[in-house]
Amino acid sequence: MKKLSIILSLFIFLSADAQNTFVVWQGFSNHWTYNHRLNRLGDFISQSSENTNEHYTLTHTAATGLGKDSAYFQSNYAIVQSNDVGFFAGKINFNLKGKEGNNCIIKKNLEFHPSVYLERKEIYTAILNGFDITSVADADKLKVLKIDIGDPVYENQTNTLRFTITVTLNTDCKSIECDWFTDEFNYNLDIRYLILAANKDEISCKHISYKKKTIWNKDVEIKPVSMHQSTSTDPVFANGFLAYKSISIYVDHEQHYLDFENTIDSVSFNQQTNTLNYSMNLFYSNWKENMKQSAASGRQAMFAYRSEGWCVMQGELNLIQFKSGTIVYKTRKGSIYWQGKNKTAFDDAAMNAQTILK
Repeated sequence: MKKLSIILSLFIFLSADAQNTFVVWQGFSNHWTYNHRLNRLGDFISQSSENTNEHYTLTHTAATGLGKDSAYFQSNYAIVQSNDVGFFAGKINFNLKGKEGNNCIIKKNLEFHPSVYLERKEIYTAILNGFDITSVADADKLKVLKIDIGDPVYENQTNTLRFTITVTLNTDCKSIECDWFTDEFNYNLDIRYLILAANKDEISCKHISYKKKTIWNKDVEIKPVSMHQSTSTDPVFANGFLAYKSISIYVDHEQHYLDFENTIDSVSFNQQTNTLNYSMNLFYSNWKENMKQSAASGRQAMFAYRSEGWCVMQGELNLIQFKSGTIVYKTRKGSIYWQGKNKTAFDDAAMNAQTILK
Protein backbone atom coordinates (compact mmCIF):
# COMPACT_ATOMS: atom_id res chain seq x y z
CA MET A 1 0.00 0.00 0.00
CA LYS A 2 2.85 2.34 0.86
CA LYS A 3 4.52 1.53 -2.48
CA LEU A 4 1.28 2.35 -4.35
CA SER A 5 1.01 5.66 -2.49
CA ILE A 6 4.56 6.62 -3.51
CA ILE A 7 3.83 5.79 -7.16
CA LEU A 8 0.62 7.85 -7.13
CA SER A 9 2.41 10.80 -5.51
CA LEU A 10 5.15 10.64 -8.14
CA PHE A 11 2.54 10.51 -10.93
CA ILE A 12 0.74 13.55 -9.55
CA PHE A 13 4.03 15.44 -9.21
CA LEU A 14 5.06 14.67 -12.79
CA SER A 15 1.60 15.55 -14.13
CA ALA A 16 1.64 18.90 -12.34
CA ASP A 17 5.00 19.80 -13.88
CA ALA A 18 4.15 18.52 -17.36
CA GLN A 19 3.73 21.15 -20.05
CA ASN A 20 2.09 21.02 -23.44
CA THR A 21 5.01 21.43 -25.83
CA PHE A 22 4.75 22.54 -29.44
CA VAL A 23 7.19 24.00 -31.94
CA VAL A 24 6.43 27.19 -33.89
CA TRP A 25 8.05 27.98 -37.24
CA GLN A 26 9.87 31.34 -37.42
CA GLY A 27 10.84 31.34 -41.11
CA PHE A 28 14.02 30.48 -42.99
CA SER A 29 16.75 31.61 -45.36
CA ASN A 30 18.17 29.79 -48.41
CA HIS A 31 21.30 30.92 -50.29
CA TRP A 32 22.73 29.40 -53.49
CA THR A 33 26.22 30.22 -54.74
CA TYR A 34 24.75 31.32 -58.11
CA ASN A 35 21.20 31.91 -59.36
CA HIS A 36 18.66 29.26 -60.41
CA ARG A 37 15.12 28.37 -61.34
CA LEU A 38 12.69 27.21 -58.64
CA ASN A 39 12.81 23.40 -58.65
CA ARG A 40 12.24 22.91 -54.93
CA LEU A 41 12.25 25.16 -51.89
CA GLY A 42 10.87 24.58 -48.43
CA ASP A 43 11.27 24.67 -44.69
CA PHE A 44 8.82 23.14 -42.21
CA ILE A 45 8.23 21.52 -38.81
CA SER A 46 6.76 18.04 -38.30
CA GLN A 47 5.49 17.15 -34.85
CA SER A 48 2.97 14.97 -33.05
CA SER A 49 -0.58 16.01 -33.83
CA GLU A 50 -1.76 17.00 -30.37
CA ASN A 51 -0.34 17.40 -26.88
CA THR A 52 1.81 14.26 -27.04
CA ASN A 53 5.07 15.59 -28.47
CA GLU A 54 7.97 13.26 -27.76
CA HIS A 55 9.99 14.64 -30.66
CA TYR A 56 9.83 17.02 -33.59
CA THR A 57 11.54 17.10 -36.98
CA LEU A 58 12.99 20.15 -38.75
CA THR A 59 13.21 19.80 -42.53
CA HIS A 60 14.71 22.06 -45.18
CA THR A 61 14.43 21.37 -48.92
CA ALA A 62 16.25 22.85 -51.91
CA ALA A 63 16.85 21.85 -55.53
CA THR A 64 17.95 23.68 -58.66
CA GLY A 65 17.04 22.93 -62.26
CA LEU A 66 19.92 22.19 -64.63
CA GLY A 67 22.99 23.46 -62.76
CA LYS A 68 24.48 21.71 -59.76
CA ASP A 69 25.07 23.82 -56.66
CA SER A 70 25.16 23.95 -52.86
CA ALA A 71 22.40 25.62 -50.84
CA TYR A 72 23.17 27.07 -47.40
CA PHE A 73 20.19 27.54 -45.12
CA GLN A 74 19.06 28.62 -41.67
CA SER A 75 15.80 27.54 -40.05
CA ASN A 76 14.35 29.60 -37.20
CA TYR A 77 11.92 28.09 -34.70
CA ALA A 78 10.53 28.52 -31.18
CA ILE A 79 9.83 25.78 -28.62
CA VAL A 80 6.75 26.76 -26.59
CA GLN A 81 5.69 25.11 -23.34
CA SER A 82 2.38 26.13 -21.80
CA ASN A 83 -0.56 24.33 -20.25
CA ASP A 84 -2.71 27.34 -21.18
CA VAL A 85 -2.73 26.35 -24.85
CA GLY A 86 -4.05 23.24 -26.58
CA PHE A 87 -2.79 22.49 -30.07
CA PHE A 88 -3.22 20.36 -33.17
CA ALA A 89 -0.54 19.99 -35.87
CA GLY A 90 -1.68 19.23 -39.42
CA LYS A 91 -0.59 18.99 -43.04
CA ILE A 92 -2.33 19.58 -46.37
CA ASN A 93 -1.27 19.27 -50.02
CA PHE A 94 -2.05 21.47 -53.02
CA ASN A 95 -1.39 20.68 -56.68
CA LEU A 96 -1.01 23.99 -58.51
CA LYS A 97 -1.32 23.98 -62.30
CA GLY A 98 -1.86 26.70 -64.84
CA LYS A 99 -0.70 28.63 -67.85
CA GLU A 100 2.71 30.22 -67.36
CA GLY A 101 2.37 33.87 -66.38
CA ASN A 102 -1.15 33.40 -64.91
CA ASN A 103 -2.22 33.03 -61.27
CA CYS A 104 -3.44 29.66 -60.04
CA ILE A 105 -5.57 30.28 -56.92
CA ILE A 106 -6.90 27.41 -54.80
CA LYS A 107 -8.95 27.72 -51.61
CA LYS A 108 -9.52 24.64 -49.46
CA ASN A 109 -12.03 24.37 -46.63
CA LEU A 110 -10.81 22.14 -43.81
CA GLU A 111 -13.06 20.56 -41.22
CA PHE A 112 -12.42 18.13 -38.37
CA HIS A 113 -13.61 17.10 -34.91
CA PRO A 114 -11.03 18.21 -32.33
CA SER A 115 -9.96 16.16 -29.34
CA VAL A 116 -10.68 17.06 -25.74
CA TYR A 117 -7.66 19.42 -25.68
CA LEU A 118 -9.35 21.74 -28.18
CA GLU A 119 -13.02 21.25 -27.34
CA ARG A 120 -15.27 24.17 -26.41
CA LYS A 121 -12.61 26.86 -26.15
CA GLU A 122 -13.27 30.59 -26.58
CA ILE A 123 -10.30 31.46 -28.80
CA TYR A 124 -9.02 29.52 -31.82
CA THR A 125 -6.25 30.54 -34.16
CA ALA A 126 -4.31 28.79 -36.92
CA ILE A 127 -0.73 29.57 -37.94
CA LEU A 128 1.62 28.57 -40.74
CA ASN A 129 4.28 26.10 -39.63
CA GLY A 130 6.22 25.90 -42.87
CA PHE A 131 5.84 24.90 -46.51
CA ASP A 132 7.52 22.86 -49.25
CA ILE A 133 7.05 23.67 -52.96
CA THR A 134 8.30 21.22 -55.60
CA SER A 135 8.19 21.21 -59.38
CA VAL A 136 6.33 18.18 -60.73
CA ALA A 137 7.55 18.69 -64.28
CA ASP A 138 10.04 21.25 -65.65
CA ALA A 139 11.22 23.91 -63.19
CA ASP A 140 10.07 27.49 -63.79
CA LYS A 141 10.92 30.87 -62.32
CA LEU A 142 8.81 32.28 -59.51
CA LYS A 143 6.56 35.31 -60.01
CA VAL A 144 3.96 34.96 -57.21
CA LEU A 145 3.66 32.69 -54.19
CA LYS A 146 1.14 33.37 -51.45
CA ILE A 147 -0.10 31.24 -48.53
CA ASP A 148 -2.86 32.48 -46.24
CA ILE A 149 -4.35 30.59 -43.29
CA GLY A 150 -7.71 31.69 -41.89
CA ASP A 151 -8.70 31.44 -38.24
CA PRO A 152 -10.85 28.43 -37.29
CA VAL A 153 -14.52 28.70 -36.37
CA TYR A 154 -15.77 26.26 -33.73
CA GLU A 155 -19.30 24.84 -33.71
CA ASN A 156 -20.31 23.72 -30.24
CA GLN A 157 -23.23 21.47 -31.14
CA THR A 158 -21.23 19.25 -33.49
CA ASN A 159 -17.77 19.75 -31.94
CA THR A 160 -16.44 20.81 -35.35
CA LEU A 161 -13.60 23.13 -36.31
CA ARG A 162 -13.67 24.77 -39.75
CA PHE A 163 -11.04 26.96 -41.39
CA THR A 164 -9.64 27.78 -44.82
CA ILE A 165 -6.22 27.83 -46.48
CA THR A 166 -5.80 29.84 -49.68
CA VAL A 167 -2.74 29.61 -51.93
CA THR A 168 -1.67 31.45 -55.09
CA LEU A 169 1.12 30.48 -57.50
CA ASN A 170 2.37 32.08 -60.71
CA THR A 171 5.55 30.93 -62.50
CA ASP A 172 7.00 31.46 -65.96
CA CYS A 173 10.19 30.65 -67.86
CA LYS A 174 11.47 31.94 -71.18
CA SER A 175 15.23 31.48 -70.82
CA ILE A 176 17.24 28.95 -72.80
CA GLU A 177 17.30 26.16 -70.18
CA CYS A 178 13.47 26.03 -69.94
CA ASP A 179 11.15 23.67 -71.79
CA TRP A 180 10.02 25.65 -74.84
CA PHE A 181 7.45 23.02 -75.84
CA THR A 182 5.09 23.74 -72.94
CA ASP A 183 3.53 26.92 -71.61
CA GLU A 184 2.14 25.38 -68.41
CA PHE A 185 3.44 25.01 -64.86
CA ASN A 186 2.81 22.17 -62.43
CA TYR A 187 3.91 22.37 -58.78
CA ASN A 188 3.22 20.44 -55.61
CA LEU A 189 2.84 22.48 -52.40
CA ASP A 190 2.79 20.91 -48.91
CA ILE A 191 1.69 23.18 -46.07
CA ARG A 192 2.14 22.55 -42.35
CA TYR A 193 -0.23 24.33 -39.99
CA LEU A 194 -0.78 24.54 -36.25
CA ILE A 195 -4.14 25.17 -34.56
CA LEU A 196 -4.04 26.70 -31.08
CA ALA A 197 -6.97 26.90 -28.66
CA ALA A 198 -7.58 28.41 -25.21
CA ASN A 199 -10.03 30.53 -23.24
CA LYS A 200 -10.08 34.33 -23.16
CA ASP A 201 -8.49 34.53 -19.72
CA GLU A 202 -5.61 32.31 -20.90
CA ILE A 203 -4.40 33.81 -24.20
CA SER A 204 -4.80 36.79 -26.52
CA CYS A 205 -4.16 37.07 -30.28
CA LYS A 206 -3.26 40.09 -32.39
CA HIS A 207 -2.62 40.24 -36.16
CA ILE A 208 0.31 42.35 -37.44
CA SER A 209 0.99 43.04 -41.12
CA TYR A 210 4.48 43.32 -42.63
CA LYS A 211 5.79 44.43 -46.02
CA LYS A 212 9.12 45.19 -47.69
CA LYS A 213 10.06 46.00 -51.29
CA THR A 214 13.54 45.26 -52.62
CA ILE A 215 14.80 46.80 -55.85
CA TRP A 216 18.03 45.89 -57.67
CA ASN A 217 19.88 46.65 -60.90
CA LYS A 218 22.65 44.85 -62.78
CA ASP A 219 25.51 47.00 -61.46
CA VAL A 220 25.34 47.26 -57.66
CA GLU A 221 25.01 44.15 -55.51
CA ILE A 222 22.30 44.44 -52.83
CA LYS A 223 22.74 43.17 -49.26
CA PRO A 224 20.13 42.08 -46.69
CA VAL A 225 19.11 44.67 -44.07
CA SER A 226 17.02 43.75 -41.02
CA MET A 227 13.66 45.48 -40.58
CA HIS A 228 13.09 46.45 -36.93
CA GLN A 229 9.51 46.59 -35.67
CA SER A 230 7.58 47.19 -32.46
CA THR A 231 3.96 46.75 -31.43
CA SER A 232 1.88 47.17 -28.29
CA THR A 233 1.16 44.13 -26.13
CA ASP A 234 -1.67 43.11 -23.83
CA PRO A 235 -0.52 43.92 -20.25
CA VAL A 236 -2.68 41.11 -18.83
CA PHE A 237 -0.45 38.44 -20.38
CA ALA A 238 3.21 38.23 -19.40
CA ASN A 239 4.74 36.32 -22.29
CA GLY A 240 4.13 35.42 -25.93
CA PHE A 241 5.49 34.67 -29.37
CA LEU A 242 5.08 35.63 -33.01
CA ALA A 243 3.96 33.26 -35.76
CA TYR A 244 3.11 33.51 -39.47
CA LYS A 245 -0.53 33.83 -40.57
CA SER A 246 0.31 34.50 -44.20
CA ILE A 247 3.41 34.77 -46.34
CA SER A 248 3.78 36.04 -49.90
CA ILE A 249 6.35 37.02 -52.49
CA TYR A 250 5.72 39.04 -55.66
CA VAL A 251 8.50 39.32 -58.29
CA ASP A 252 8.21 41.88 -61.11
CA HIS A 253 8.88 39.24 -63.79
CA GLU A 254 10.16 35.68 -63.94
CA GLN A 255 13.65 35.70 -62.45
CA HIS A 256 16.40 33.31 -61.51
CA TYR A 257 16.84 33.63 -57.76
CA LEU A 258 19.94 33.51 -55.62
CA ASP A 259 18.77 34.32 -52.07
CA PHE A 260 15.43 33.88 -50.34
CA GLU A 261 14.98 35.03 -46.73
CA ASN A 262 11.90 35.53 -44.56
CA THR A 263 12.57 35.20 -40.83
CA ILE A 264 11.42 36.47 -37.44
CA ASP A 265 14.35 37.40 -35.17
CA SER A 266 15.26 39.09 -31.88
CA VAL A 267 11.84 38.92 -30.20
CA SER A 268 11.76 40.68 -26.82
CA PHE A 269 9.01 41.92 -24.48
CA ASN A 270 9.26 45.16 -22.51
CA GLN A 271 6.76 44.77 -19.67
CA GLN A 272 7.33 48.31 -18.42
CA THR A 273 6.12 49.86 -21.68
CA ASN A 274 3.91 46.92 -22.77
CA THR A 275 5.81 46.73 -26.04
CA LEU A 276 7.09 43.90 -28.19
CA ASN A 277 10.30 44.58 -30.13
CA TYR A 278 11.38 42.28 -32.94
CA SER A 279 13.08 42.24 -36.32
CA MET A 280 12.37 40.54 -39.63
CA ASN A 281 14.81 39.63 -42.36
CA LEU A 282 13.01 39.95 -45.71
CA PHE A 283 15.34 39.52 -48.66
CA TYR A 284 15.27 38.29 -52.26
CA SER A 285 18.13 38.68 -54.70
CA ASN A 286 18.89 37.76 -58.29
CA TRP A 287 22.69 37.94 -58.37
CA LYS A 288 25.92 38.62 -56.47
CA GLU A 289 29.48 39.48 -57.36
CA ASN A 290 31.68 36.61 -58.53
CA MET A 291 28.82 34.09 -58.71
CA LYS A 292 30.19 32.94 -62.11
CA GLN A 293 33.24 31.62 -60.23
CA SER A 294 31.19 29.32 -57.97
CA ALA A 295 33.29 26.29 -57.01
CA ALA A 296 30.17 24.22 -56.36
CA SER A 297 28.91 24.46 -59.95
CA GLY A 298 31.62 22.61 -61.81
CA ARG A 299 31.87 25.47 -64.37
CA GLN A 300 28.12 25.58 -64.91
CA ALA A 301 27.96 28.93 -63.11
CA MET A 302 29.64 30.55 -66.11
CA PHE A 303 26.16 30.63 -67.70
CA ALA A 304 24.62 32.59 -64.79
CA TYR A 305 23.52 36.11 -65.66
CA ARG A 306 22.17 39.23 -63.97
CA SER A 307 18.72 40.71 -64.37
CA GLU A 308 17.36 43.91 -62.85
CA GLY A 309 14.00 43.93 -61.09
CA TRP A 310 12.11 44.18 -57.82
CA CYS A 311 10.42 41.95 -55.28
CA VAL A 312 7.77 42.60 -52.60
CA MET A 313 7.58 40.36 -49.53
CA GLN A 314 4.53 40.83 -47.36
CA GLY A 315 2.15 38.98 -45.10
CA GLU A 316 0.71 38.86 -41.62
CA LEU A 317 2.03 37.75 -38.26
CA ASN A 318 0.07 36.60 -35.23
CA LEU A 319 1.14 37.80 -31.78
CA ILE A 320 -0.01 35.15 -29.30
CA GLN A 321 0.32 35.93 -25.60
CA PHE A 322 -0.37 33.70 -22.59
CA LYS A 323 -0.13 33.90 -18.81
CA SER A 324 2.21 31.05 -17.99
CA GLY A 325 4.76 29.06 -19.92
CA THR A 326 8.17 29.33 -21.53
CA ILE A 327 9.53 30.10 -25.01
CA VAL A 328 12.98 29.12 -26.26
CA TYR A 329 14.15 30.48 -29.63
CA LYS A 330 16.52 28.36 -31.69
CA THR A 331 18.13 28.23 -35.13
CA ARG A 332 19.44 25.38 -37.25
CA LYS A 333 22.02 25.84 -40.00
CA GLY A 334 22.92 23.38 -42.72
CA SER A 335 23.58 22.79 -46.39
CA ILE A 336 22.28 20.73 -49.31
CA TYR A 337 24.32 19.72 -52.36
CA TRP A 338 22.22 19.21 -55.47
CA GLN A 339 23.50 17.51 -58.62
CA GLY A 340 21.24 19.45 -60.98
CA LYS A 341 20.69 18.04 -64.50
CA ASN A 342 16.90 18.56 -64.12
CA LYS A 343 16.79 15.60 -61.72
CA THR A 344 13.43 15.11 -60.02
CA ALA A 345 13.26 17.37 -57.00
CA PHE A 346 11.27 14.76 -55.05
CA ASP A 347 14.55 12.89 -54.51
CA ASP A 348 15.71 12.54 -50.89
CA ALA A 349 18.91 14.35 -51.85
CA ALA A 350 16.85 17.57 -51.91
CA MET A 351 16.06 17.23 -48.20
CA ASN A 352 17.99 17.93 -45.01
CA ALA A 353 16.07 16.78 -41.92
CA GLN A 354 16.90 16.61 -38.22
CA THR A 355 14.76 14.95 -35.55
CA ILE A 356 15.08 16.30 -32.01
CA LEU A 357 13.82 14.50 -28.91
CA LYS A 358 11.72 16.47 -26.46
